Amino acid sequence: MKLHSLIFLILSSYALTATAESTCETHETCRVGNICTCAVMPSSGYDRHFYFDFTSMSKGNTYTCAFEGADYLIDYADSLFPAGVEYACTSESCEVIPFTLQVDATQMVDPMATMIIRYFVPASDITFPTTVSCKANN
Repeated sequence: MKLHSLIFLILSSYALTATAESTCETHETCRVGNICTCAVMPSSGYDRHFYFDFTSMSKGNTYTCAFEGADYLIDYADSLFPAGVEYACTSESCEVIPFTLQVDATQMVDPMATMIIRYFVPASDITFPTTVSCKANN
């Protein structure tokens, strides 16, 4: 009976931990206006790339996009900014999370678009939570 209780406690603890935050998908969708948090699960065997897909960007708006969490390297060259969008980093360090982007979509070509930010996750044995948001300023 004691072994059964111990197994129950271990499984209950795991279930509570696993549901605390969702696991980051390779392409994690975050609708503009939302705060999105997920955990990058560890993989000690290899480096990986992940993406935050900010959907529902509207032409004519400006946005403040914040990235918080582990020191993941941002890959601007392979990120996708909608045509006509201009962006500028307003943080001291713009190459790694945490940082903030100001995004100007006033001259965006399409009326609605998705901005995709690519980031590099090195091999690790530790799970890191990451929080992102992209909010309209107007």
